Amino acid sequence: MGLLGHERRGNGPRIPIHILVDFKSTDLVMMEYAQNISTQGIFIETRDILPIGSTVLVSFILPDAPRLITVQGEVVWAKRKSYRKVSSTSAGMGIRFAEINPEDERAISEFITKWEAGRLPLEHSESGLGGGAQLPSLSCDSGPEESGVNETEEP
Repeated sequence: MGLLGHERRGNGPRIPIHILVDFKSTDLVMMEYAQNISTQGIFIETRDILPIGSTVLVSFILPDAPRLITVQGEVVWAKRKSYRKVSSTSAGMGIRFAEINPEDERAISEFITKWEAGRLPLEHSESGLGGGAQLPSLSCDSGPEESGVNETEEP
């Protein structure tokens, strides 16, 4: 963790965030909360883990940008909550941004820069898609861990 409370993994800071994210794959359409974001990807809290390598379409609105950002991504790691382990990490998936238009990439980068400079409020946004729609808090407990889930690599 850095001085500002964000993690550095891969090619830049991973900023804590709490926004609704719409994600779609060939078999699944869901709306869940994101836990953190970087210029390289996003971590989505969910118990509905897709297989690693799955292609997803992810859409969200950043707290400081009033427009929808849509990115094609790939599931590159997953974490299943276990009853046997004590962990502060929620169940979910790490999505690496695979295809992102330059305007959306710039919006994410500017959001991170503003957050690091302290120019954004630290409270999490509860609004997401649909003009301020809110979802209740999600329980992240799930059953026993399943095999085939890579828990160490992040985008």
